[in-house]
Amino acid sequence: MDAQSVVELLRELGRERPIFHSEADLQLAFGLRTQRALPGARVRLETRPWGGGTNWALDVDVTYEGRRTAIEMKYLVKAYDQEVAGERFILKTQSAHDIRRYETVKDLVRVEDLVRNYGFDRGHVVVVSNDPAYWKPPTGRRTLDEAFRLHDEAVLAGPRAWSVGPSAMTTTGTIPGTIKDREEVLNVAGVYEARWVEYSRAPGRNGDFRSLVLSCSAGGGT
Repeated sequence: MDAQSVVELLRELGRERPIFHSEADLQLAFGLRTQRALPGARVRLETRPWGGGTNWALDVDVTYEGRRTAIEMKYLVKAYDQEVAGERFILKTQSAHDIRRYETVKDLVRVEDLVRNYGFDRGHVVVVSNDPAYWKPPTGRRTLDEAFRLHDEAVLAGPRAWSVGPSAMTTTGTIPGTIKDREEVLNVAGVYEARWVEYSRAPGRNGDFRSLVLSCSAGGGT
């Protein structure tokens, strides 16, 4: 599954499912849509391609015509409470944008590793969000998480680390708590430019959903 195939699947899914209850709901819907689009494919959720010794599981694992694709998915949302096509959706605002950006870049590094070292032909990180904080460029002062920014036209490449300097320290001179257990520098092997596109327009406030696809293959990132 190349990047264009994933983008097309999202376009089709947006018409069927403009909104999801949760990230797991998104994963399931995407997996089912993929199975319908590629009837001969083997589509699995939450596999462990690295084997034992880790709690991490791959969101969507697709094998089709002898080629294997790794897909990690993120559903990053603001508050939403509306009925859509006879079904009520209640989403709560997710806080900690910095952590969620870091975790998204970490997913990208993971799928790169799967392509390089675990027999996958392609890898994708798919983000669906109704929170403009993710796709709008930052304004004003430097931020702790600037290396993990995902806004439109942002470029991800090379080592990604927290911007920990005097202005980012707490009053006691320690690293902020948001970094705890996430101190690892993330080394992005490819070069990726973030391009957000419309996913769906659901009724009501915060109904503008957009999607982002970051894709890599044995030839590198795109």
